[in-house]
Amino acid sequence: IHTVRDRIRSAKNADDRPAKALTERYAERKRRIGKPGVRNLEFSGLLLGSVSVVDVQPTSVAIGFARLDEDRKMQWNERHDHMWAFSRADRDKIERFALARLDQRLREAGL
Repeated sequence: IHTVRDRIRSAKNADDRPAKALTERYAERKRRIGKPGVRNLEFSGLLLGSVSVVDVQPTSVAIGFARLDEDRKMQWNERHDHMWAFSRADRDKIERFALARLDQRLREAGL
């Protein structure tokens, strides 16, 4: 969750590229409340704050939103720029973390 959330907060889309620019009007509205005027899906903090694990399977995990309102906001935002997905860099970070965890557990087990 943190990997995706951090990428989005840094204003990068699911292709690991800079997110599309906001309209100048909306960017100025964000700046007036002390937020960066970029597409980082963070106006009130509720959207990214409601991200959680919604499904776990033996070979996969799915993340989504704890509240329906935030799910709808993300669907709206996806029409402007595709940000809600595991990017290549996200997947690489998650894989490195998982392999390090596995290596740690194997060493602890003496294997």
